[in-house]
Amino acid sequence: MVDTAIVTALIGSGASLALAGFGAWRAVRLERIQAADQREMQALRDEIDTRKGLRDSRREYEFDARRRLYEELEPVLFQSQDAARQLFDRVANMARVTRDGRLGAHPGAWLARGSTGYYRHSTLYRLMRLWALHQIALRRLTQVDQRLDSGIARRVQVQSVLYELLSDHFRLARAGKPVRYEPYEPGGGLQGIFLGTLDNAGAFLIDRPDGGPEGILDFGAFEDRLKAGEDSRIASVGNLSACFDGFHPATHPVLWRALVASACLGWVLTRQAEGDGTGAEATDPERLVQAFFADPRAGSKFDWRGGTDDDLRSEDTPEDTLRAAQAHLLDRFRSRDLLD
Repeated sequence: MVDTAIVTALIGSGASLALAGFGAWRAVRLERIQAADQREMQALRDEIDTRKGLRDSRREYEFDARRRLYEELEPVLFQSQDAARQLFDRVANMARVTRDGRLGAHPGAWLARGSTGYYRHSTLYRLMRLWALHQIALRRLTQVDQRLDSGIARRVQVQSVLYELLSDHFRLARAGKPVRYEPYEPGGGLQGIFLGTLDNAGAFLIDRPDGGPEGILDFGAFEDRLKAGEDSRIASVGNLSACFDGFHPATHPVLWRALVASACLGWVLTRQAEGDGTGAEATDPERLVQAFFADPRAGSKFDWRGGTDDDLRSEDTPEDTLRAAQAHLLDRFRSRDLLD
């Protein structure tokens, strides 16, 4: 018979070894778990640090970009707001002086062919000033991120549509109720200019004194540069000026559509500047354009009838002009993805 004591001793020894082995395994297992936990915690801390660094970098970038955006662009947009208001006033004035018999092809008309007086020069200046300011704004935008301020982005986008209006003459002729426009036929004439000519006309007003920042010539300096006739872009100014020879809304319906559309966007720009900070709805270009043309005062503001030239036959009534200008503007906004 096997000695009971020996069996008991062997069993006890085996159990001890098993327990010792389990303890060693458990210690190794815990050590591995702790090491894995430490690695996971370190990875989590690294991820938190990385995200914090990215947030800090993004915050620093946005702060610097916003600072540059406002420093570079706000002064130009402020000048553009004033220029837009002046352009609106001039277009409204053109309707009023038409009623007074001051515009047309007759001798003594303020925009008669060959006239070089104040009314022609100031009309050109008010158009070209906005174009020049927009060119400066676009150049400065290459240095900043306009996405940081949606209000500024919308104002610049509206300026872009306004900038091209006088080069949209063929499209404006087809907008709303189409008017016949054959500028190259005998007796016809261009009632707009091509984009390259527009670019040059706007650049004619840009000045960089002594290599400093770009600025806009004042009206007196503009007239002096015209008289000097030395600027290579003066031919483009001449082409713009020729569009206004003998101007009358009845005989130049396409140009009048472009001017009324420009006046509308001048009004939109002033409202956008006033509405900044009050939400996207207050500065939405579609809503503002529709509000402008829905206001009955717009119809009376740009109604040129009632003067001595009522016998002039026009394809466009003032109501036709307003509808065509509105349709064209909304179409241009859609083509630029400004509307939802």
